[in-house]
Amino acid sequence: MHVIVAAKDMHSGKMLKVGEAKVMNILDIEKGAFQNLQTKKWMLIGDAVDLGLVEIDYDMDAAGNIYLWGKPLATSRAIG
Repeated sequence: MHVIVAAKDMHSGKMLKVGEAKVMNILDIEKGAFQNLQTKKWMLIGDAVDLGLVEIDYDMDAAGNIYLWGKPLATSRAIG
C-alpha cells in the first residue's frame, strides 16, 4: 500500500505535487500511469517508482496497519 506524493517533470527535473502532475498530464492516477513528457511515453506507476520518477509515502507497523503522516490509513485486514 502506498500513497503517491510527487512525480518528476522530466522537462524541468523537478518533483511536482500530485495535483500539479495531474494537471500537466504527467500522472494518470485512474490508469496507474506516469508519462515522460520528453518522450511522450507512458509507463506503469510502479515502474516509475522503481526509476525514482514517482515518490510514494507510507508507513506500516508490525501488525500490518498502514499510516500516512502518523494517522491510520488502513489495516492489513482491510487490504488483504
